[in-house]
Amino acid sequence: MADKKKFFASLRYIVPEDLEFFLEESASEGMILDHLGESSLFYFDFTEGAPEKTKYVADVTGLSKALYMEMLINKGWEYMGKVMNCYLWRQTYSGNKRPDDFADKKGIRNHCLKMGITFAVLALILIAIYVMMIMILVTEGKAGNYSHITGYCLAMGIQLPIVLYLIWAAFKLLKFWNENKR
Repeated sequence: MADKKKFFASLRYIVPEDLEFFLEESASEGMILDHLGESSLFYFDFTEGAPEKTKYVADVTGLSKALYMEMLINKGWEYMGKVMNCYLWRQTYSGNKRPDDFADKKGIRNHCLKMGITFAVLALILIAIYVMMIMILVTEGKAGNYSHITGYCLAMGIQLPIVLYLIWAAFKLLKFWNENKR
């Protein structure tokens, strides 16, 4: 069995439903998630093995952690860890009978709304900083002072992918929230 890493999976699959689909597809291709740890924001550890039918559930809950954990473990779910403020659970199964989904849909919807707004606000703050840096560069350029150009251009170059990611993530989360208003 070979170990593999999928980099930035938790950042690429920001909506819990998308993360579940990604993990279930990976399991069906023989890539089994080992566990989630401190490094899970950057990469997921997978073990290569036989394809298996696995149901994943990413859940946010208002229940007490001890009661919640005990209840699901007793029902045959395996706790994988926490990612993006969601508890991740899995259960393998055979045949066509998938395990029931127990996720708090309203909680997940609210979680997506909060995360989407947070990411949008962070993107707006970074865009404001970006605009201020451009204004300073233009002002200093007109005054003939070019000493800060390298630093500002470097900061702007680092900032741009972050801003684009935050906008994309906010869009995905708020789109999910809007589509699941029931």
